[in-house]
Amino acid sequence: MESLARRHDFIGVEDATYLYTGAESAPLKSQAQTLERYLQERAHGEAGRAEHIHTEQRCKRRLADVMGCAADDIGLVGSASEAIVLIASGVDFKPGDNIVTNDLEFPSTVLPWIQMKEHGVAVRLVRSRDWQFTPEDVVAQIDERTRLVAVSHVSYLSGLRLDLAPIAHAAHAHDALLLADVTQSLGVVPVAVADYDFAVASTYKWLLGIHGGGVLYWNRTRVPEFAPGAVGWYSVDNFLSEDRFEKITWKPTAERFELGMPAHAAIYALENGVRYLQQFGTDRIGAHVEALGAELIEGLQGQGWTVMTPVERARRAGNISIAVEDAVTVRDALIEKDVHTWGGDGRVRASIHLYNDSSDVESYLAALRPFAPGR
Repeated sequence: MESLARRHDFIGVEDATYLYTGAESAPLKSQAQTLERYLQERAHGEAGRAEHIHTEQRCKRRLADVMGCAADDIGLVGSASEAIVLIASGVDFKPGDNIVTNDLEFPSTVLPWIQMKEHGVAVRLVRSRDWQFTPEDVVAQIDERTRLVAVSHVSYLSGLRLDLAPIAHAAHAHDALLLADVTQSLGVVPVAVADYDFAVASTYKWLLGIHGGGVLYWNRTRVPEFAPGAVGWYSVDNFLSEDRFEKITWKPTAERFELGMPAHAAIYALENGVRYLQQFGTDRIGAHVEALGAELIEGLQGQGWTVMTPVERARRAGNISIAVEDAVTVRDALIEKDVHTWGGDGRVRASIHLYNDSSDVESYLAALRPFAPGR
């Protein structure tokens, strides 16, 4: 199976096996020119700042097209972790409330809620079985005191892809909020955020951006009065108004989550990355990674590995994980053979994106063979 994108467009995928996208993507070569353009425009003073703003708006429009929302629903912050904290700080939790999450979450999607325990808020943790759980398992934990459900669309740990529609329905039936972490899905499989109250994502993984950016989606129709628990000059409608020392007038868009000057270098790179992805469309990218993932899973099972990721295509995306007791040792051995994966938490994770092909699967399987349980 051939790659969907031209491998020559990326650094590091022609002379190595790059299966590391769940941690960070292979860099687009065009990012060098994009960042050069950012620097050149910055040198133009006020005119350059106007170009920065235009690029930011283009970036949001591109993201809105991919996510199925309005550009004004999207805020660009420093990271997905920052986005989660900004959302958490705006929820009016009371003692006796509860938050529902699960044990396959990345720490950033759990730690803010652990902190809430100090204020009498309970954290209900859905426990996975064989690295999986169902939407029904989450729904069963939601009740009239649930204030928020925090769940990833695709697990960073096992690669489980979750149908969030029934979770959203149950949360909203109990007047709870749904916060979806779409870091491991946005850019690689279809993501439709209209049912969510909030969604967050990193920019340097499947979206082909660089470090220093985060995407925050706010459903302004469902929770129109929501405001984060932090504010900066960029969050308000007119930061130089005469009454600025007397009251806060929030921007009506998701820019209210952007506290200060945006990280324009990261935004330039994100706009470039999303523009590149739009050439192919998420449906095509998703079909590619699902088919190539099927090749990989078949090969892993043939070697006797315990595959943590669901076999069914609709229940996985780009991440394919196997249970490995000494994952760091195996990962390091793979690196010596120019095979890049993520190893830790008792598993090795291979991440397939649009620039991967069957030769990557073959190289990975060959490098794994000496460690295989079925050798």
